[in-house]
Amino acid sequence: MRFTKISLVLLAILSLMQTQGCKHENVIVLTDCDSTQFKFSTHIQPMIDRYCAGCHTYPNASGSVELSSHTGVAFVAKNGTLMNSLTHPTNWMPKGGNRLSVCQIKQFEKWIKAGAPND
Repeated sequence: MRFTKISLVLLAILSLMQTQGCKHENVIVLTDCDSTQFKFSTHIQPMIDRYCAGCHTYPNASGSVELSSHTGVAFVAKNGTLMNSLTHPTNWMPKGGNRLSVCQIKQFEKWIKAGAPND
Protein backbone atom coordinates (compact mmCIF):
# COMPACT_ATOMS: atom_id res chain seq x y z
CA MET A 1 0.00 0.00 0.00
CA ARG A 2 2.82 2.44 0.86
CA PHE A 3 4.49 1.82 -2.53
CA THR A 4 1.25 2.76 -4.30
CA LYS A 5 0.98 6.09 -2.43
CA ILE A 6 4.59 6.99 -3.29
CA SER A 7 4.02 6.01 -6.91
CA LEU A 8 0.95 8.22 -7.11
CA VAL A 9 2.82 11.17 -5.61
CA LEU A 10 5.69 10.73 -8.08
CA LEU A 11 3.25 10.44 -10.96
CA ALA A 12 1.53 13.66 -9.86
CA ILE A 13 4.87 15.49 -9.63
CA LEU A 14 5.95 14.28 -13.08
CA SER A 15 2.60 15.31 -14.53
CA LEU A 16 2.93 18.78 -13.01
CA MET A 17 6.45 19.13 -14.40
CA GLN A 18 5.21 18.14 -17.85
CA THR A 19 2.42 20.73 -17.85
CA GLN A 20 4.29 23.54 -16.08
CA GLY A 21 7.71 23.06 -17.64
CA CYS A 22 10.75 21.57 -15.94
CA LYS A 23 13.15 24.11 -14.50
CA HIS A 24 16.86 23.56 -14.91
CA GLU A 25 19.69 26.05 -14.52
CA ASN A 26 17.41 29.11 -14.64
CA VAL A 27 15.89 28.06 -17.96
CA ILE A 28 12.35 26.82 -18.41
CA VAL A 29 12.48 23.57 -20.38
CA LEU A 30 9.32 22.78 -22.29
CA THR A 31 8.54 19.66 -24.22
CA ASP A 32 5.78 21.06 -26.43
CA CYS A 33 7.24 24.33 -27.72
CA ASP A 34 7.35 24.81 -31.50
CA SER A 35 9.37 27.83 -32.61
CA THR A 36 7.62 27.83 -35.99
CA GLN A 37 4.40 28.79 -34.21
CA PHE A 38 4.29 32.41 -33.05
CA LYS A 39 0.77 33.75 -33.48
CA PHE A 40 0.00 36.51 -30.97
CA SER A 41 -3.34 35.20 -29.70
CA THR A 42 -2.29 31.57 -29.26
CA HIS A 43 1.43 31.77 -28.44
CA ILE A 44 2.70 35.24 -27.49
CA GLN A 45 -0.24 36.52 -25.40
CA PRO A 46 -0.45 33.33 -23.30
CA MET A 47 3.26 33.64 -22.46
CA ILE A 48 2.79 37.34 -21.60
CA ASP A 49 -0.14 36.40 -19.37
CA ARG A 50 1.80 33.64 -17.65
CA TYR A 51 5.21 35.26 -17.20
CA CYS A 52 4.75 39.04 -17.45
CA ALA A 53 1.26 40.21 -16.55
CA GLY A 54 1.80 39.84 -12.81
CA CYS A 55 4.11 42.88 -12.84
CA HIS A 56 3.28 44.66 -16.07
CA THR A 57 -0.43 45.49 -16.02
CA TYR A 58 -2.39 48.65 -15.38
CA PRO A 59 -2.53 50.52 -13.01
CA ASN A 60 0.78 49.52 -11.38
CA ALA A 61 2.83 48.44 -14.38
CA SER A 62 6.43 47.96 -13.30
CA GLY A 63 8.85 50.22 -15.15
CA SER A 64 5.86 51.83 -16.88
CA VAL A 65 5.78 48.79 -19.19
CA GLU A 66 2.14 47.86 -19.64
CA LEU A 67 1.54 44.48 -21.29
CA SER A 68 -2.16 43.80 -20.87
CA SER A 69 -2.99 44.50 -24.53
CA HIS A 70 -1.53 43.88 -27.96
CA THR A 71 -0.82 47.62 -28.24
CA GLY A 72 1.40 47.60 -25.16
CA VAL A 73 3.20 44.40 -26.11
CA ALA A 74 3.73 45.55 -29.72
CA PHE A 75 5.12 48.88 -28.52
CA VAL A 76 7.89 47.27 -26.44
CA ALA A 77 8.44 44.66 -29.13
CA LYS A 78 9.02 47.26 -31.84
CA ASN A 79 11.28 49.50 -29.76
CA GLY A 80 13.53 46.59 -28.72
CA THR A 81 12.69 46.62 -25.02
CA LEU A 82 10.94 43.25 -25.08
CA MET A 83 13.76 41.23 -26.67
CA ASN A 84 16.36 43.01 -24.54
CA SER A 85 14.40 42.09 -21.43
CA LEU A 86 14.11 38.45 -22.47
CA THR A 87 17.72 38.00 -23.56
CA HIS A 88 19.72 40.23 -21.19
CA PRO A 89 22.64 38.12 -19.90
CA THR A 90 22.17 38.90 -16.20
CA ASN A 91 18.94 40.85 -15.67
CA TRP A 92 16.38 38.96 -17.76
CA MET A 93 12.64 38.92 -17.38
CA PRO A 94 10.67 37.54 -15.73
CA LYS A 95 12.48 39.22 -12.86
CA GLY A 96 13.36 36.74 -10.16
CA GLY A 97 12.14 33.87 -12.33
CA ASN A 98 13.68 31.45 -14.72
CA ARG A 99 14.73 32.58 -18.18
CA LEU A 100 12.32 31.57 -20.93
CA SER A 101 13.36 28.61 -23.05
CA VAL A 102 15.30 29.12 -26.27
CA CYS A 103 12.18 28.04 -28.16
CA GLN A 104 9.96 30.59 -26.41
CA ILE A 105 12.46 33.38 -27.06
CA LYS A 106 12.56 32.31 -30.74
CA GLN A 107 8.76 32.58 -30.86
CA PHE A 108 8.96 36.18 -29.59
CA GLU A 109 11.79 36.95 -32.00
CA LYS A 110 9.90 35.59 -35.02
CA TRP A 111 6.70 37.37 -34.04
CA ILE A 112 8.60 40.67 -33.78
CA LYS A 113 10.38 40.11 -37.12
CA ALA A 114 6.95 39.49 -38.68
CA GLY A 115 5.95 42.99 -37.55
CA ALA A 116 4.34 42.07 -34.20
CA PRO A 117 0.92 41.44 -35.77
CA ASN A 118 -2.29 41.25 -33.76
CA ASP A 119 -3.22 37.82 -35.07
